Amino acid sequence: QETIQLAFDNNPITEANDLRLESSGWYVRAAQLDRLPSGYATYSYALSKYKDTFGAYSNEYDSNNAMWSVGVSARVFDGGYGKNRVCVAQKDYEALAATNNSTNNLIPDTLGSLALDIFEVYLEIAETNSALAFLNKMHEAYTILLDHAKTEDDKNEIRS
Repeated sequence: QETIQLAFDNNPITEANDLRLESSGWYVRAAQLDRLPSGYATYSYALSKYKDTFGAYSNEYDSNNAMWSVGVSARVFDGGYGKNRVCVAQKDYEALAATNNSTNNLIPDTLGSLALDIFEVYLEIAETNSALAFLNKMHEAYTILLDHAKTEDDKNEIRS
């Protein structure tokens, strides 16, 4: 269980799944915020200087213009689009969370498939340790038989 938890915590696949889920959560939040009224404020300033010389006459013009603009925008009716968009985003988030946390080992790149991979490695290690123990017992038996052989023909037969 510790190995499986360690794999969950450090596997790049689960990290990528967590980031995808976080991104999906931000998409839900963006859909919710998009339904709120929005506002804006702008300010512009312009300075113009103009000099006109015609013979002995000379005129200078200075012009300063400043403008503020403030506004609010609110959607009055969207036919349910905004509400449905939030619902779809929320359901996508929930489906992705369920898939990522699935214990079904047939769905690739999920916690279930990763747990199965770790379990298979554990079984391979256990199987190898068991085979080594068996071979050690066989070697002990071989050595005992070889030590009790009386003739060289008996020893050759045991070796074969």
